[in-house]
Amino acid sequence: MEEGAQSRAVKWEGKAINHLRAASADKVWSLLEDFVSAQKWILNVETCYLVEGERNRVGCVRYCAGSLDPSVTAWAKEKLTAIDPGQRTLTYAIVDNNAGFGDYAATLKVLSDVEEGCAIEWSFVCDPVGAFSEDHFKSYFDLLAKTMAQRMEAELQATD
Repeated sequence: MEEGAQSRAVKWEGKAINHLRAASADKVWSLLEDFVSAQKWILNVETCYLVEGERNRVGCVRYCAGSLDPSVTAWAKEKLTAIDPGQRTLTYAIVDNNAGFGDYAATLKVLSDVEEGCAIEWSFVCDPVGAFSEDHFKSYFDLLAKTMAQRMEAELQATD
C-alpha cells in the first residue's frame, strides 16, 4: 500500500459516556431527539437550523456554526442518518464543513441502565482532522460531551 493510501485508511474512533444523576432516560431523550437544537447543548455551537428535509426525520440536514476564537467561525452541515426513539439513539454525519472534517459519523445514545439517572453515550468515527492531533481531538470531544450532559441536566432540573 502506498503511503498516501495508508494515511487515508486511518480512522479515529472515540466514545464519551456522561452520567446524568437527576434525569430519566426518557426526559433526556426528549431533549436529545430534537436534532436541530444543537446550539442549546453543544459548547461553541451558536446557531443551528434546518436547511433540508423534515425536522428530526432521517435525511434532514442541519447547519451548525460557532466560533472557536473571535476570528474564525466554523460551520458544518450535518445529516441525520438514523433515529430510533425506542432505543433512544440517533446517528448523524458531517456532509459539508469548513473546519477540516473529512468523513465523520457520530451516534448519540441515552442509556437507562444507570443507577439514579441515565447516561449519554456519544461515539464517533472520523478521518483525522487537520488542525488537531488525535489526542487533542478526543479531549475536545470529551469536553463537548461533558458540557452537553451538564446543560441537559441543568435544563431538566430547572423545569422540574
